[in-house]
Amino acid sequence: RQTLRTELDVGPAVETTALYEQIRADEFGAYTVDAPPAINTPSHHNLPASTTPLIGRAAEISQLLQLLADPRRRLVSIVAPGGMGKSHLAIAVATELVPHYADGVYFVALAPLTDAETIVPAIAAGVGYTFQNDGRALAAQLLDYLRAKELLLLLDNAEHLPTGVSLFTAILEAAPNVRLLVTSRERLRLNSETVFTLEGLAISEGDNQAQGAAVALFIQTAQRVRPTFEPTAADWPAIQQICRLVGGMPLGLILAASWVELLSLAEIAAEISRSLDFLAADLRDIPERHHSLRAVFESTWQRLSAEEQRVFQKLGVFRGGFTREAAERVADAALATLTVLKHKALIQTQPNGRFEIHELLRQYALEMLRDQRVDVRDKHSAYYCDFLAQRDGDLKGARQQAAMAEIEAESENIRMAWQWAVRRNQFDQLIDGIDSLGLFYLWRSRLHEGEEIFRQAVEQLKMASPTAQTVPIPSTWIRFTIRALLWLSTFQRHLRQSQSAEDSLRQARQWMA
Repeated sequence: RQTLRTELDVGPAVETTALYEQIRADEFGAYTVDAPPAINTPSHHNLPASTTPLIGRAAEISQLLQLLADPRRRLVSIVAPGGMGKSHLAIAVATELVPHYADGVYFVALAPLTDAETIVPAIAAGVGYTFQNDGRALAAQLLDYLRAKELLLLLDNAEHLPTGVSLFTAILEAAPNVRLLVTSRERLRLNSETVFTLEGLAISEGDNQAQGAAVALFIQTAQRVRPTFEPTAADWPAIQQICRLVGGMPLGLILAASWVELLSLAEIAAEISRSLDFLAADLRDIPERHHSLRAVFESTWQRLSAEEQRVFQKLGVFRGGFTREAAERVADAALATLTVLKHKALIQTQPNGRFEIHELLRQYALEMLRDQRVDVRDKHSAYYCDFLAQRDGDLKGARQQAAMAEIEAESENIRMAWQWAVRRNQFDQLIDGIDSLGLFYLWRSRLHEGEEIFRQAVEQLKMASPTAQTVPIPSTWIRFTIRALLWLSTFQRHLRQSQSAEDSLRQARQWMA
């Protein structure tokens, strides 16, 4: 009786005694004794039940719980491109927090809303509040209702309602015990916002290749599609390739795994490499906007300004990340535009200051480049060939280690830039950086890569070589041919390809004669 008096603030009347007996008999199930006695009393939470397990996000859940436990962080936004699993993660976090909010934890789906004016009714419906016909504005009524509440609002998919975020600030100001967990494809750009950037699932390599979260999600999804699916040792390379191709993106893994009923793992990897359109499936239990990655990316593309689109598509030429200087030189990207693209989760920054772009987003950006692709690749190639040339002296001097580290960071871009220039017969662009590239591969013991890249250059030289009878052979062409053959011979010798090394050396001497 004392407990009932404390919790319900009523005396031990007949009605109270009856209520007590009902509670003891568990007639109400999970009855919340401290909920306000209103007709439209909401449940303690309305979180949707997950139909599939959340895989590989334990660290992210822990980090988000810590953020939301901090009284200084009342608005936390989970920001990532579409398909990264923001909603699934947010629901898991909110579920953990249900016991900690006296007035509940409530999920509000913003994706179906078409304008900011509908956010207030959507939140009211989520928390179970019925508007009064008393002349007050709907927003004012909602704020009054929330003012004394202790609850968490999970606002899912806020990116398409940018003008509505002012309501989030109003809620924080009016209701000191309300917290907001928001999912969005871009930052809200509010001073009160704590941004949590969500990335792809971990992809383990080497001996632990079967332990990565990305692999686990792919296998579990594949086993739902084909219950007898059990990967063998021979399957791991293809599974790893699939995980890398989709960059650990959960939606990409789910869509890829949906094909195991019809295609081999190697065929799935090949199709992903060939076209983004392959990653599509008519799954009825996921939102229609997630039925294909192209649809996901196009909805984001349409929200970019013309300048943001222009820069983003050019950034698709980079491999393995890029620096601010490279973005300015190759993509004509101003810092302000890079900042906006970062806020919209289209690029990320690393602790070392480099920018990165998710592999599937990079593939989409490159597709959107269309007719400009050759021009932008030419600029990319010119920039990185010059990058190599600038480090030629450093590699032979006091800055040797620093120069090696700089080349290492850009090795993917350099390789692509070199191969592009070779195919385009731009040997005058390559000559000043050829020794830098050779020394890098040699000193890093990347002998097979070095042999391959110089062999390709020599083969291209043979196909495109001018003849002295028709045109004077440019001196740059001769110099490059000699250097390429000498470097090819060097790598062949280190790989114990003695006869090939002698042949390459002999050809170099012929050009020197």
